[in-house]
Amino acid sequence: MAKELISPRFSPQTDGTYVLRENYFGQTAILDLKVSGENWSLQPDGTMVLMVGFVWNGPDVVLDHPLLMVPSALHDAGCYGLASGVIPKSHAKQVHYTYRDAMKTWRVPKWRRVIQFRAVRHGHGLYSRIMGWFGK
Repeated sequence: MAKELISPRFSPQTDGTYVLRENYFGQTAILDLKVSGENWSLQPDGTMVLMVGFVWNGPDVVLDHPLLMVPSALHDAGCYGLASGVIPKSHAKQVHYTYRDAMKTWRVPKWRRVIQFRAVRHGHGLYSRIMGWFGK
């Protein structure tokens, strides 16, 4: 039997972002770093702690979907770390793999995982072209 996944509570904001209302511990592909940012921290074993008050914009490339909220939060925290320089640019691939792996953990259908992962790895232009094929 599959392990039950329990999503942390979060609140949508009027600006399109979300605010975490309880702490969440998730696994990332980013190893051997101990760093932190605003309302998040990363442990050397890859554990990402998202703390109450963490703000993120949800999944960027699709309409917000419940299965994508936690993976997008973990990915955004990693991206914040890359942007601020606390996570070295050499770890960018691991930040994106965290999104892919979290989507699998959260049982996002494979077709959606593939589109989502390629969109974050290769830019939103690719996603826009793919969705254009489907008239979206």
